[in-house]
Amino acid sequence: MSESEPLAVNQTEEELEGVVVSLRKSSRKMCFATLCSKSLQVTSRERTEDFGEKESLDGKCQLLLYHDEGWKQMVQGDFSLCCGAVVHCSGVFESQEQDRMKKEPRLRSMLVRRLRVVDSPHREMSESGGVRQHPLVERIAREGHVRSCDVQPLCKQWWRGACKDDGTCSRRHFFLDEAEQGKYDALKNKSESMRTIESLINADDPFLHADKASRSKSDALFVDWLVGTFGEEELRRGVVDVAGGKGELSFFLLHRHGVGSCIVDPRPVRLTKSQRKRLGISAAHQVSQVEEKSEKFPPTIRHLASYLNDQTCEDEIMKSVLQSCSVLVGMHPDQATEYIVTSSLRYNKNFAVVPCCVFPSEFKERKLRDGTPVVTYDQFCRYLMDLDPSIKTAFLPFQGRNRILYRRVEAEG
Repeated sequence: MSESEPLAVNQTEEELEGVVVSLRKSSRKMCFATLCSKSLQVTSRERTEDFGEKESLDGKCQLLLYHDEGWKQMVQGDFSLCCGAVVHCSGVFESQEQDRMKKEPRLRSMLVRRLRVVDSPHREMSESGGVRQHPLVERIAREGHVRSCDVQPLCKQWWRGACKDDGTCSRRHFFLDEAEQGKYDALKNKSESMRTIESLINADDPFLHADKASRSKSDALFVDWLVGTFGEEELRRGVVDVAGGKGELSFFLLHRHGVGSCIVDPRPVRLTKSQRKRLGISAAHQVSQVEEKSEKFPPTIRHLASYLNDQTCEDEIMKSVLQSCSVLVGMHPDQATEYIVTSSLRYNKNFAVVPCCVFPSEFKERKLRDGTPVVTYDQFCRYLMDLDPSIKTAFLPFQGRNRILYRRVEAEG
């Protein structure tokens, strides 16, 4: 332990045993943990009149682990320190003089001298691949000593049965009570229902849900599909990435295939540090803004800070971008989906769009050929395909809305 300790403390050493309900690793040398213990009696303090009634903090305290060579040097026992672990520790509490200076009631802090992990939820793995909940944790939660705001977030991978952690996972591997478990059971049921609905809506989807990639891979998969469908030569004539957001789709086009693009989106384009490094762009470099008419698409990423709608389509700069490009694309472009299709038909351009949200309240004028209002996703796709008989459909192998509507313009002559 360092000679200059981070807290003003009493010299009387006390011992505690309880369950760790939250864990925050501040640095390699320092770690904070919230302990729930039966041996802690009244630890709350009277609030001043400015703060109203006192708040009970019985049964809990904050542990501070500090060591020059790393706080993990202080942890003894056969298990790692994690949420749900049962620990026996000894140390000294912060001084009463320092404690009384705080107007707002909070947990008392103990500077830990020794700590042994007696038991851990990682000792036995459940059949689903998660970890069991220690009986002491269950009893403390049932008696109301633990609230969801006091503990670490639940490990979602553990909930899905995918976390094989040996004790290093800092997330919580147990439910606080039946209410929290019921919440996640409801989410699971909803997810299964959505998969069933997805399979019914996309009856032509050739990809099984289990074989699909996550939504985070959608832009890369879309780029591969664009190259395979339109070809690099056609794409290098210019791509307009509508509602391109931070520029993920345009990044893959440029990095993998040397295809330049223009992102049409009112939001600023923010490439990540990794993306800038791959493109050889410095942190000070900004994506060039389209501020005047241009008939060329250089091999770089440009940005036109604008929406794509009926009004902006009449803008001269927007017209020049749409007229000079070869392909209009959109990955879940929200309200701009229909404008991508109509603009490509107006200027006789290739397009490929992956529709997502329908927004029936904003576009009440949309109706199918039989007069049915466009409300559902399936109706929206049919409505777009009815705009021109040359529009075709395809699917991408990622989870979620993965249907592509596209059109290829046949070369003249």
